[in-house]
This record gives sequence, structure tokens and C-alpha cells, in this order.
Amino acid sequence: MNISRKKILLLLSLLLLTFCPANPALATETSEISSESLEAFFEVFFNGAIEESKIPGAAIVVVQNGEQLFSGGYGYADLEKKIKVSPSETVFFVESVSKSFTATAVMQLADEGYIDLGADVNAYINAFQLPATFAQPVTVADLLVHTGGFDDTDIGAYAKHEAEVTPLSNYLKKNMPARVMPPGEIVSYSNHGYALAGLMVEEVSGIPYTRYMNQKILEPLGMHCSSFVLTDELENRLASPYLRAGDKFQLGSFLYHNYSPAGALKATVEDMANYITAHLQGGQFMESRLLSTGAIESMHQQQFTNHEELPGWTYGFYERNMHGHRTIMHGGANRLGHMSELLLMPEHQVGLFFASNTFNHEVREQLISEFIDQFYPAAAEAAVSYGLPLESAQDGRYAGHYYSTRQARNTVEKITMLLGQFKVELDDDKLRVIYPQGSIASEESWIKIGPKLFQNEDDGASLAFREDAAGNITHMFMGIEAYERLPWYTSTNIQAGFIVIMLVVLLSIFFRRQPVSSRDIKVSVITARLLAGLNLLFLAGVVLVFLSYQVELAYGMPVLAKLLFIVPFGSLALTVAVIYYCVRIWMERNSTFSYRLHYSIFTICAAGFITFLNYWNLMGIY
Repeated sequence: MNISRKKILLLLSLLLLTFCPANPALATETSEISSESLEAFFEVFFNGAIEESKIPGAAIVVVQNGEQLFSGGYGYADLEKKIKVSPSETVFFVESVSKSFTATAVMQLADEGYIDLGADVNAYINAFQLPATFAQPVTVADLLVHTGGFDDTDIGAYAKHEAEVTPLSNYLKKNMPARVMPPGEIVSYSNHGYALAGLMVEEVSGIPYTRYMNQKILEPLGMHCSSFVLTDELENRLASPYLRAGDKFQLGSFLYHNYSPAGALKATVEDMANYITAHLQGGQFMESRLLSTGAIESMHQQQFTNHEELPGWTYGFYERNMHGHRTIMHGGANRLGHMSELLLMPEHQVGLFFASNTFNHEVREQLISEFIDQFYPAAAEAAVSYGLPLESAQDGRYAGHYYSTRQARNTVEKITMLLGQFKVELDDDKLRVIYPQGSIASEESWIKIGPKLFQNEDDGASLAFREDAAGNITHMFMGIEAYERLPWYTSTNIQAGFIVIMLVVLLSIFFRRQPVSSRDIKVSVITARLLAGLNLLFLAGVVLVFLSYQVELAYGMPVLAKLLFIVPFGSLALTVAVIYYCVRIWMERNSTFSYRLHYSIFTICAAGFITFLNYWNLMGIY
């Protein structure tokens, strides 16, 4: 086996870093890392991830003290054409990292006195106005820290091609989600909220958003290989998106954002180094000043948190405590192709940007964690506080099911709530959180350290709960994430049980034999079977829509799906008829008791089915 001299040196460097680390306290104080040590670390990490078929390709850049310290490309930008990833040439969709750029643009206008962060957003929007759903207006700052309280939806949020992207003003005027929570009270991540911030930039400056971003941010930073609009040049350098299928990859899809300020930036990692430099150097990049020092400091400070013991949001970034170090970050992901991560450590004057052409959250988390662990180890392991005993009367209130506050409430997407619930239960003197299937962790245990406050027994992270004036638990908070307490009847198990019972009852009507003794009995049987058949066909259709149109739903509701969701109105009419005949057969008593009982159960189930469809937004005109 031939091993190059370079690889041997890289391996020795990594072994030296691993087994002979610098004094942790000194490392934390000086925060000095070298390009050689970074090269060794990333070579091993990314080559391992590629060999294990976790990602097809990736690029990374690290900035320290205002200079690009290291950049590297690994694997392939195009597997079929064998085009390798280049940190200076390969263009990635950075997705939601775009939000920090939009926040930077808003802060520029605030810096110049054109925007007041505490003012009502409606003061800066002419295309349409947010309704006065709540007494408090949505402020500019609310948009930047995701506390606007908007509903969430992704249907129709993307276009198949860049040329089909809807102008920002037109898109938001038609598709801005409803206000469903009072603003300024709780984090609910919102792509549309950031799109609205971008529209505000457009209307206040008098310059189209994409042109503003190019003129005021990308060009001054020398980001010549970056754009919010896909040019022909950039398109030729785009990394192909891939989906992981076992140990192989299949070609994915690009998603072109109608809400471009929330995720439309395309960039190389070396261009991103210039952006990082400006943020870490007080708003300055070479001869260009992006923001005042005060505005940069404001962007990096915590501006909102769900709980005082938890990390929160700055303007355009979220906080995360890693090995005792405060970091501010923003990730981006398109599950059909690309992902990215931007990490800043202002106290150490270090920043990192990573991008890959597939979505693999595990790799992203592992990279950031191992990077911090390797180059910025904690002086001492975080001590887990001594746990307080649980009181069944008080702490039993926390048990139940929770779901992200970022949820669809007014579209068919609401049904996905059944798939992503967190379950909380008491386990002796610990609180156990069971994660939804598909999460990195399956479950974690937390010990009580104070009223409504818990600590992870493994890594010392905090978890908190919120209660209303009546003492009822309403929310759970983990890190920057907020989760709403769900009513008992919306738990996955309860809803799944109802669906099973409903299917059994619906099917049973086809096997029920009843001597035809009157016209009413005959018609009641026919009506019930028509209803059962229609409902069963509709359920099968819903499953097929979500399985067959996963990508297409992002571009808008397909015609067949629109027609499908009108079908329940036919079910509603037949249900009314079934109720009518149920009353008739009891009044006339010209059938057996068992038939009347069975028909009554069927009627109750049919009415319950309509209630089920209405609750989960599965009937309507979309």
C-alpha cells in the first residue's frame, strides 16, 4: 500500500494533537490554531465521512484574527462527472445562513437611521399590511429573533427554476402566513418572517432586495462568487445536490426560494470567509465598512431568550454553549441536497463556515462538536448540578406530548404534527424526554435543579418549562428551541388508535348483513357503504399525496391534490344523510337491535371522521 509523505505528515500531526494537546487553559486564553493542525484535522474528518458514504463532498474555511487561516475542499461536487470540490470555485446553496445576511442588511438601514428596530413593521411596508390580530404589533426586532408569532408553511414556498421565482412583494402579499401567537413572547422560527424583513429592506431602500444585497454587502466584501440570484456563471459551478440512499447517493433537487431573503444565497466557502472577517473585525473588511462597531456588537448580543437560563437569539444568529465557550451560529439545510453551518466565536476572533452537497445533520453536528473539542477544549468538564427530588404533584405536570412552536396550523401540513412529537415522562427522580423517530438522540434523562428547570445528566445542558397564570404547563424549552404542550387527544398514540378504530368500523359496514325490511333500511345500507368507500379512498389518496408529492408540494399544491381535498365535502353530505337514516331506523324500529346499534356506532365514527379531517385541515379548497 502506497502512502504519500504528505498523508503521513498529516496523520502524525493529528496524532500529536490528539495525544499531546496543549494546556486547555492556555488554549482557551490564546485561542491560537495553525493552518497545519486544521489541515490535519479536516483531512481525517472529511475523508472519513466520504469513505463512509455520509457525504459526497464538502468545503470548509476557517478565519482567525481577520485572516483566512485555512480552506479546503473534499470529495466531489459532481459524482457523475468526477468534479472535485474546490473551496474557491465550488458554489453551494447556503440556505438559511442567508438570514444572517438579511439581518445585516436590516442593521445597515438601522445604522443609517432609516429603520427603528422597535417600530411596527407595518410602518415600513407598503405592499400590504400585517393584520392587527393581537394588541401588540410585530416589530422589526421580532422578525430578526423569530418572535413575530407567524404560522408556518412550506407549500408553494419554492420554484422549480430560478426564472419561475415569484417577485418577493407579490409572493408575500399572497402567501404571508397568519399571525397565530402574540409577538415578542416566544421563539417560532419563521422563513416568512425573514422574507418580510427582506421586503422591508427593499421598500425602505427603494432598491430591489437582491440588488441591494449585491451592492451593499456582497460587492463591498469582495464576494464575487456569491449571489442571491443564480447567474449563468454560478450555475456552472454549483455543487450537484444528492440524497443519501443507504451507502450510495442519488441526485437530489435544487429548491429556488420564493422567500429569497430567508435562504436564497449561493456562495463559495472562501467568499464566506470575507463575511466572517467583517463580523469579527467590528464591521470592517479591508477598506469597506459593512456596519458600525456598535451595530456589530448589537448583532452579536443576545436579544431574546425563551428562558433566562437558556441560550437565545441575537440579530441573525443563535447562541450555543459548547464546551464552556459561547458561540453564535446559523445553519442552513435543504433536505433534497445542500447543508451549511456558520459558526462565530467573537471572544476568540475565530469563525468557521462549512458546506456540503447533501443533508446529513449528524455529520454537521459531529464536525462542529469535534472542532470545538479539538481546538478549544474546556478547562474542565461541565459539572452537573446535584439533582433535587421530583415531586409527583408538581413535577407530574410536565409529563405529556410536545411539538415545535414552528408548526403549520392552517394548512394540510398540520398532519405532520403526528410524526414529530416529543414525549416527556417521569422516571424515578429524573425527567425522561423521548425524541421523535429519526432524531439523533432517542431519549435523554434530565435532573431537576430548580423550579421548572432541569439539567441534562450527560452534558449539563438546560431544559425549562413555562406555565400560564393557572399553573398549567404550556411550553418546554431546550436550547433555542421552543415546544408547545399538546392537548392529550392530539398525541400520536391517541390519534393512531382513533384511525385504527375508524378503519375497522368503516370496513365493517361492508360485511354487515341485514334483511331488507323497508326502503329506509335499504337506503341506509347503500348510503353507509358509499360513505365508507369514499372515506377509505380519501385516506388512501392522502397517503399517496404525501408520498408521491413530497417535492411537488414545495412548488405548490398539485391539481390532483387540490381535487382530493374537496372530496371530504362529499363525505360531509353523506355523513348528514347517515345521521338522518340513523334517527329514522331508531324511530321506526323495523330492523334488529344489533343492526341499529351497529349503524349508530358507524354514524358516530363517520361524524368523528369529519371532525378528524377538519381538525387536521384535510378538507378545504387549496
